[in-house]
Amino acid sequence: MPHYPPARELFDFRAFNRSAEALQALLLLDKARVGLIWGEEFGPEGYGFERVNFGCPRTVLADGLSHIRAALSSLR
Repeated sequence: MPHYPPARELFDFRAFNRSAEALQALLLLDKARVGLIWGEEFGPEGYGFERVNFGCPRTVLADGLSHIRAALSSLR
């Protein structure tokens, strides 16, 4: 089994002017089917951000990012 070292990033979703709950519903449940962690979990300065974990095979990451892009495109 391959090992993928921990890698993560916070994505800035503030331009979408949505609550973390609304973004989670869109990204996780409705469209993208991708789970992210609310930035607020890392303190109040994390509001408007979502944590993305990159510790996975590149194909899985590319697929997830594609789904996120498509879901967010529906908001504009």
